[in-house]
Amino acid sequence: MSNSLLPLVFISMALLGSLTCGSLMHRENASASVSQVVDKNNILARSMALLMAYFTTTVNLPDTYWVSTILSDTAQLFIYAVTLSVLVTSVHCRWYKSRSTFEYSILVLFAILGLSIINHADHLILIYLGLELYSYSVIIITNMEHRSGFSTEAGLKFFRVGSFASIIFLLGSALVYTETGGLMLSSLDLFSAPLALSLLSLSVLMKLASAPFHWWAPDVYEGVPTESTLFMVLVPKLALTVFRTKVMIRHADDILQGPLLLVGVLSVLVGTMGAIQQPGVKRFLAYSGISHIGFIVLGFASLSTSGLSAAIFYLLLYIVVSLMSWSVASSVLILSHDSTGIKYSSVKYLSQFTGMGIAYRGIAVTMAFSMFSIAGLPPFAGFFAKMDVLREVVGHNWLAALSVILISVVSTFYYLRLTKLIFFESASNYGNLILDKGLVPEVVSVAGLILVAFILFPQPLYILSIGIV
Repeated sequence: MSNSLLPLVFISMALLGSLTCGSLMHRENASASVSQVVDKNNILARSMALLMAYFTTTVNLPDTYWVSTILSDTAQLFIYAVTLSVLVTSVHCRWYKSRSTFEYSILVLFAILGLSIINHADHLILIYLGLELYSYSVIIITNMEHRSGFSTEAGLKFFRVGSFASIIFLLGSALVYTETGGLMLSSLDLFSAPLALSLLSLSVLMKLASAPFHWWAPDVYEGVPTESTLFMVLVPKLALTVFRTKVMIRHADDILQGPLLLVGVLSVLVGTMGAIQQPGVKRFLAYSGISHIGFIVLGFASLSTSGLSAAIFYLLLYIVVSLMSWSVASSVLILSHDSTGIKYSSVKYLSQFTGMGIAYRGIAVTMAFSMFSIAGLPPFAGFFAKMDVLREVVGHNWLAALSVILISVVSTFYYLRLTKLIFFESASNYGNLILDKGLVPEVVSVAGLILVAFILFPQPLYILSIGIV
């Protein structure tokens, strides 16, 4: 057995262990103490499997459908790190505890298995199978709140967009086979027909929720728990970006430059204008993510090595900043009283963050740093990431670069508005803010330290992005 397949073996072992432990937990005669022990061992098994899966990823093996490069290995490291953070924090969240279900973490591992296939596969059919394994797992995750109409609507919308994107991907793969007689990504080296590449790129752009294919993202993210949203927002973008990068390295067609520039500018515009109008936390972060996807697409539109490195640099920074902001959104609870007693509810609106700067100053400062960074304010790392992307766009279309700069100036408004709510608005209700117990503050703190390191020393990450491409 090839060593490059060991990550899939360890993840499969974690799936079998989770199924076994889950069946023991749900036995009617199982005691509470046994369930707690099994649950802790289950979490430990999943965490160890993710760590072992990364450290057993090896170098590229020729003449196989499964390859390993610096690009795929780096993306795999971020995928496992973010997933491990999501799994650890979800165990302590109220949504997970109230249901005592093990299906959620099993579905997450199935999704990770599919994304690992996308990340390392060099064959279009294998990539399609990984895409479907991820899609069906996420569809079930979005429908786990079966009593909620929002969750059902989110699942149906994700199913529709996932099915349509898969059809487009298969059609593009069929055209590749018709032209080259093979389905290996290496066969794209001598491939000249732009239609197939356009279809493959379209399927990826739909999965990334870039405008004008973004319509499903805000509703889907709002209809699922925050911990599931955190996984859906961050992890698939890594694998899909790796696939798009591998396609561009194999074959970059100038015909796609214009459409990619249009999609990038439109995503920045739609994300910015949409985020300004959103009072809800999840929809605000969803539209903000759409605008950041626009910057990544603009890096791809340059069709150059430096543009790809700028896009990857922006993506890695976006992962860290989004992990901070979404973790804060999931860790803060609202305390309320009624006739039935004390109730805790998650923060749904931006106005409910008022007073967090007094109640939890450390978490509030971390949130402010993340907002300043993704707004692109100097000397934060987000400024350098946006500057690198815009530098590449200026060389191809100065009007697109100017439009993005003007839109980015507008986007700083809603990031600064959230910071104003946290620190400077009336703090009469700050006593109702409760920080959820668990490891979410630790995850936010680690992400904050990484962000500060990016601010002080951005060169290593930038050098890594260049070396990846």
